[in-house]
Amino acid sequence: MRAINGKDWFWYNPMFDVATGIYDGISQLVAVVSRRHGIKKSEVPKPVPRPWDKKQESEVLKVKPSKIEDLRKLLGWDK
Repeated sequence: MRAINGKDWFWYNPMFDVATGIYDGISQLVAVVSRRHGIKKSEVPKPVPRPWDKKQESEVLKVKPSKIEDLRKLLGWDK
């Protein structure tokens, strides 16, 4: 399992995910019960991020700015 999943191998043990889910639930419950009146959503602890919930980084294209005249020629707006 370690060879396939690298540094996230322990997440694929079903008991680890269950234990983390219990931890998330208890931490949210404690936050709500201890500050029941006027609790904001931002004050409730966020769940532990799972590897399959992480967003993939997108590749950013770096483009050199073009001149207006070049863009007009490209679009056929040249008079």
